[in-house]
Amino acid sequence: MWICQRCYTENRETSNACEGCGAPRAAGRFNTAAPQQRPARAQAPIMSYPSAPNEAAPQRPARSEYQAPPPEISCPNRKKQPFLPRLGRGIGALLALLLPILTALLAWRQYGVLSQALTPLLLGDGAADWMRIALYAVLALLAVLLSSLPGLWTLFFARGREDRP
Repeated sequence: MWICQRCYTENRETSNACEGCGAPRAAGRFNTAAPQQRPARAQAPIMSYPSAPNEAAPQRPARSEYQAPPPEISCPNRKKQPFLPRLGRGIGALLALLLPILTALLAWRQYGVLSQALTPLLLGDGAADWMRIALYAVLALLAVLLSSLPGLWTLFFARGREDRP
């Protein structure tokens, strides 16, 4: 059954026009047109494969091996960085490595003098030996971390303008 769009009369499925007003049946998007016969289903083509091992399948032409392009000596799109940012990065890397190493060596070498001055100040005279050693190790580690900051700072600010986001 289909309903006429003009007069809203209910009509038989086989009629092409409204039985009430005579308006033609609309062939809309909901397939309200008269049913049509569907075409017969298409069949897949039959393919044959070689049945015996003697029959060989057709050979594809062999591909030539891939030849990589020759490497270019200089990249034309790469810009050469100016001297000062490269120098700044080099100095920053040296500072980031050498200052913490020197601080750690100084803390190890001056353990006797520095621990006698710092531990009574922070822990008092009655502290156990393991507490004095632990406090000195924490302070030495803090000094090593702080001494790495100038090198890291220099590395960060020595980047070129094109490297920054």
